[in-house]
Amino acid sequence: MIIRICYIVLIFTFFGCYGNRNEIASQKALTNEYAKGFAIQYNDSCTKLTVYNPWQGAKNIDYNYFFVDSTKHFHFKSKDNTEVFYAPIKRLICLSTTHIAYIDELKETSTIIGVSGISFVNSKSLISRIEKGEVLDVGYDQNLNYELIVSLKPDAVICYGVGAESVGYLFKLKELGIKLIFIGDYLENNPLGKAEWIKAFGVILKAKDRSDSVFNSIKYEYYNAVKLAQTVKTKPRVFLNLPYKDSWYFPGGSNYFVKMIEDAGGDYLFKFLDGSKSYTISYEKAIETGMNADIWLNPGAASTLEDIKQSDERLLSLIPVKNGQVYNNNLRSTSTGGNDFWESGVVHPNLILKDLIYIFHPELLPEHKFYYYRKIE
Repeated sequence: MIIRICYIVLIFTFFGCYGNRNEIASQKALTNEYAKGFAIQYNDSCTKLTVYNPWQGAKNIDYNYFFVDSTKHFHFKSKDNTEVFYAPIKRLICLSTTHIAYIDELKETSTIIGVSGISFVNSKSLISRIEKGEVLDVGYDQNLNYELIVSLKPDAVICYGVGAESVGYLFKLKELGIKLIFIGDYLENNPLGKAEWIKAFGVILKAKDRSDSVFNSIKYEYYNAVKLAQTVKTKPRVFLNLPYKDSWYFPGGSNYFVKMIEDAGGDYLFKFLDGSKSYTISYEKAIETGMNADIWLNPGAASTLEDIKQSDERLLSLIPVKNGQVYNNNLRSTSTGGNDFWESGVVHPNLILKDLIYIFHPELLPEHKFYYYRKIE
């Protein structure tokens, strides 16, 4: 009897699911193509999702989530950084609109019962449920409505952390008996790496086949567009963003969006900045650099050139403004501020890439119609 107990403990240690020796021997790992922030392993008993370092600056921090079939009966004891769920999960709270996008793409928005920041939601299917009172706003960051979250009885809260000091409010949920699933899609530097997180949601929602199919389709379309853009001989110089309080923020050369600019046949003017983080550039330096640009992308919330003028009249002197080459990513926006670029765009870099190619090299996609972008006039 003692020997058998030890054997069961060993099985849980190696994989986290009870089973026989053959099940452990047949444990398999799925290899990601681009994403670095998670791993998936499975056997006949359950699927294990491991999330690595899910916030900026995190080191050697792993979260292990085990998903077992709801028809099976296992007995687990949760440990630090480990949670066990019966799959598929039926009641979810999402603290980021990007999480909504993955779930929406898998046709599972009926599982969402709460979100953080309802006014920023763009998903039509979820907005419909919000209007019916089926999805509630649970607050955000330090202002989370803990009482409401507990009353909703979620199977899990899908969350993210910006830094170690900012996740304390999330661990209060754990103290209240709420299970968390950290998602680190925003840390990926490859646009297809971000999109590949749909496979993690495929595990959570027991929708592996669909998540694989969706990702393969996105990848195929993305690479076909890249091949098309590689045929160009000249690359327009690209300028980004709008100043905030006399400072301009520009991403480093390894940033995922910079990669998309390059993949679309553009030349980012601040590509010499190291890494993927954003840098503060002085207003004067930004203006000086912007005068050498051919195209200006993502000028804040601006929808017209008048909006840019209201920000600072000096911006009208930039060459892209004079030449009518200013484009923003707010075509698919709601009246309450929900911008789909920041929601479904994380799942669809293929559509963003096509918009960028059309901006940089319209002759390559003459029949294309903007999906996320619009020309600012």
